[in-house]
Amino acid sequence: MTPSPSEIENTIPNWAFETLKVSTIKSLIRIPVLILISILWSPLVFMLWNWLMPTMFDIQKVSWLQAIGLTILARLLFTYEYPVKSNG
Repeated sequence: MTPSPSEIENTIPNWAFETLKVSTIKSLIRIPVLILISILWSPLVFMLWNWLMPTMFDIQKVSWLQAIGLTILARLLFTYEYPVKSNG
């Protein structure tokens, strides 16, 4: 017999629901922040790439959208958040 939703809620501790809510809110906030940071950093990436890379490595210049993509890619590849250890 399948348990009802209220029975399932009674078996899961309340802190688990609160943790899920907080992590969902943090995730929803992080996405626009990542996009905003990428847009703000992209002019620097654009100028540095187009100044250095074609001269040093004979690579094509990038557009503004490609600079935003490079910024997002670099942030995803080189940023790591360590998990928080719980005392429980």
